[in-house]
Amino acid sequence: MFDKEFLFGVATSAYQIEGTHHKFETIWCDEKQHIDDLSDGEIACDFYHKYKDDIKYILDLGVDVYRMSISWARIEPKENEFSDEGINFYKNIFKILKDNQIKIDVTLYHWDMPKWILDEFDGFADKKIIPHFLKYAKHIFSIFDQDVNQWVTINEPWCVSTVAYYYGTHAPFRKDLTKMVKAQYYTLMAHQEVYDYYKKNYKKPIGIVLNLWMQYPIDQNKDTLIATQYSSMFHNDVFLYPMFKGTYKTAWLNKLLELGVNLDFIETRELKSLMNKTDFLGINYYQHHTISYNKKNPFLFEHNLTGYDLTDMNWEINPNGLKDMIMLLRKEFTNKPIYITENGAAFDDILEDNEIHDVKRINYIKGHLDVIESIHKKMNVKGYYLWSLFDNYEWSFGYTKRFGIIYTDYNNLVKIPKDSYAYYKKRIKT
Repeated sequence: MFDKEFLFGVATSAYQIEGTHHKFETIWCDEKQHIDDLSDGEIACDFYHKYKDDIKYILDLGVDVYRMSISWARIEPKENEFSDEGINFYKNIFKILKDNQIKIDVTLYHWDMPKWILDEFDGFADKKIIPHFLKYAKHIFSIFDQDVNQWVTINEPWCVSTVAYYYGTHAPFRKDLTKMVKAQYYTLMAHQEVYDYYKKNYKKPIGIVLNLWMQYPIDQNKDTLIATQYSSMFHNDVFLYPMFKGTYKTAWLNKLLELGVNLDFIETRELKSLMNKTDFLGINYYQHHTISYNKKNPFLFEHNLTGYDLTDMNWEINPNGLKDMIMLLRKEFTNKPIYITENGAAFDDILEDNEIHDVKRINYIKGHLDVIESIHKKMNVKGYYLWSLFDNYEWSFGYTKRFGIIYTDYNNLVKIPKDSYAYYKKRIKT
């Protein structure tokens, strides 16, 4: 049984559901050439106009918490110009949720950076981002702190840095190893500045959300084990070590130097002061990695499929990977409270007679909830927030991947709860 205090939630992010409607520009605007279906977030799910009806689904679901983000670009569409219209939009959302006793967890940055920043410098790959992010955060805290249950500074800095600046498949679509490393560092430094300011002036919990993968070697060969260590450093340790040990792993720094990265911008004192500057750890967990050695990869690893069922993202389904990840965190890194801030699955849903019988998604959710139920008391896991409430704009995949427990018809924006919605509602109730 789950503790009565355990929080069930559902999650979305601003750019993926709201729609910009040409009111402002993010770093994703005018980048259709990078998106699988050549789409953008101009309309998305049109939550901007439909939020009153859409929030009814949250209330009906029976969750304790709605995890959402505030769009930086909507709030500060031009430098030092804060939008009353954007602020009032979120005020209206918060009022409905609070009137219905729904806790609100807010993320300050879920990837929708204002376009004007990128026009001036290279976003999180430049130290200049820190004062800008702090200024925006201060403004948001001053208006909304009384409405919010707890805060998250940055969602998935791995995507903000590695996916955006190394793989080049997220905005701003760069492929530059040094910029990746700088963005990894400056996301954490920006988090620290905002965390320090908040703790001096406010009292709610504030943390960070990391997307983590449990790493398994495909065999016990020496090269495989080395590759698994590098995969762990590349995906997890590059954030876990600074956050909870105040340093980077020496092997990671040596590898970066070997690859020609100048690390002079990293300050040991700043890293040390970062340690434990989070009141909780949010984990976004979707899949594990099974690793083999690949000498052609600068970081020596390769991911392998090993026979598990797959989601539509080609991700293997293994709920025990989440259990092993949590146990590793407790053994090696932190006793801070953990929230599973995202967990869910994309499948190619078929609409039949106005219904979606998404049995695979139900099994995915059930498997992960069962694992959390079995360990949450011992491992201090405080909540589970399902991703996602709606099918929505899935970044570089456009509208081709459906994670929602509510189906979105992108032709007319009609929304239809799936069988997984009914399952999650019943699971929460019982």
